[in-house]
Amino acid sequence: MKKRIFLLIFFFYCFVVNAQQRFSLNRCIDYAYKQNFEVKLKELSLKQSKNALKQSEKAIYPNLLGSFSKGINSGRSFDFE
Repeated sequence: MKKRIFLLIFFFYCFVVNAQQRFSLNRCIDYAYKQNFEVKLKELSLKQSKNALKQSEKAIYPNLLGSFSKGINSGRSFDFE
């Protein structure tokens, strides 16, 4: 019985040890940089600024708008003149 418990604990210990990853200092810094809320907020602000710049550059060009329609009436119609 003790042998089974020991094997069971050893088996679970092996999974726990293998599940952990080792991080180097550079990898820790990169991970912290990617997960930082302020960095994500600044990146989002940068994307927003780039989009605003593109929008303002495209606003320089003139707009050309137009429409065309045609209607066909059939049957009796009244002339109100």
